[in-house]
Amino acid sequence: MARFCAGLRPGEPPDGQRLLGEAFSAYCEARFETDAQQKPELMLLANLQAGFHEQIRLQAEIAEALNTSLANSKELASTDLARDEEQKQRQQGPVTRGTVPT
Repeated sequence: MARFCAGLRPGEPPDGQRLLGEAFSAYCEARFETDAQQKPELMLLANLQAGFHEQIRLQAEIAEALNTSLANSKELASTDLARDEEQKQRQQGPVTRGTVPT
């Protein structure tokens, strides 16, 4: 495990991988832990460290995705709905008066 962690970039995320190294070390420690309370705690710690590393690494992309303007979202939704309705009508064919589409 030490050799694997030595290959990770030093420092803090987003560029560094210190948290990732700590997470893998905790996973490794949990693998050999026999204490029934300590083992899941180590797994939780490792999961949190890995998740936090990824959150920091991807925060800019996440923020950009969440900051999409509402107007664009509404336009996209209405465009998708109109397209779906057109496709549905094409598949059903023309509706004549007094008939029920199937």
